[in-house]
Amino acid sequence: MCPRWLDLETGRMRVATAGHPTPLIRDASSNYLDLQPDVGLPLGIETEYECTDVDVHLQPGALVAFFTDGFLGSGGGHEITPSLIDSAYEAARGQLEALGDEVVKRAAVLPRASDDAALMLLRYEEPSARARNFVRPLEIPRRDLQGVQRARHFLGEWPAAWNIEPLDDEAQLMLSEIVTNALVHAGSDVDLRIRGYPTPCV
Repeated sequence: MCPRWLDLETGRMRVATAGHPTPLIRDASSNYLDLQPDVGLPLGIETEYECTDVDVHLQPGALVAFFTDGFLGSGGGHEITPSLIDSAYEAARGQLEALGDEVVKRAAVLPRASDDAALMLLRYEEPSARARNFVRPLEIPRRDLQGVQRARHFLGEWPAAWNIEPLDDEAQLMLSEIVTNALVHAGSDVDLRIRGYPTPCV
């Protein structure tokens, strides 16, 4: 049910359901994103099964509600829906802890003994100015024959733009090996991002 990962500095999130209901994502304008991920198998059912995910870019102020299927149809309770989230949000005045209480109360959860009912709420805040300026992504499709060359150029381009010393040949070689392995041997897309960090004080 949880995101496969979430980058707090950029707001980029990949969501995989693992058999649970699709999470609800409410933006700062109270609109809901239309997510359509495959409802995959629960974890541990099939060792060779590969989950599919959906790429989401959270905007500042976005609210994400993850919940398990213990909230669905148990004991005659109500499902967690956008309208339920909206009414609970208004009653809680946007406070996350109070919102969680309101959602659970309004869903009237009576889980079966063999099931669970878990709710996780997340509100994404605006990234720092440094994060906006010092994070650059590059996506390389799995069949991109120029992917390695693009990655090497990318690695050399941004440090110069940030007035950072150029990376040495070993870094370029290591990046080439990683991207090549992902494209050729793993047969997967590559999500590459370069990030600048402040120099530690000595």
